[in-house]
Amino acid sequence: MRFNKTKVNAEDLVRDFMEYIEETDLGKRAKEEKVFNFSNMKEITYSPFRAFREDLDSGRLAVHRRTFLGTFYCTVKKAKWFLRNLERTYEKGNVTEKRYNEVKTMLTEYIKRKENV
Repeated sequence: MRFNKTKVNAEDLVRDFMEYIEETDLGKRAKEEKVFNFSNMKEITYSPFRAFREDLDSGRLAVHRRTFLGTFYCTVKKAKWFLRNLERTYEKGNVTEKRYNEVKTMLTEYIKRKENV
C-alpha cells in the first residue's frame, strides 16, 4: 500500500483496490470487456462518499443512512460542539461571514428542534 504516516492518498487506495480486484474472476471479465479502468473504479468508490457529503451540506442533520457505510446520527451534544467550533474558527477568520451565518442558523435550529422534542 502506498501511503506515508500522516496522510493516505485516496487515489492510491483506489489503485490498490483495483490491483486486488484484477486478480478475481469478476475483475478479469471486466478487464476483458474493457469496462475496468481507473476512472470507472474511482467513480464507483467515491460515489457513496460524494452523496454523503451532499447530504451533510444540505443542512439535514438528523439521520444519514448509507448502504455498506452505516447509519450516522447527529446528537445535540455533537451539534453544540460543532457550534462552538464554528464560533472559534469564525473568530480566527477561517470562515466567511456568509458561511458562518448559514451553518450557525442550521445548527441552532437543529438544537432547538431536538431539545423541544
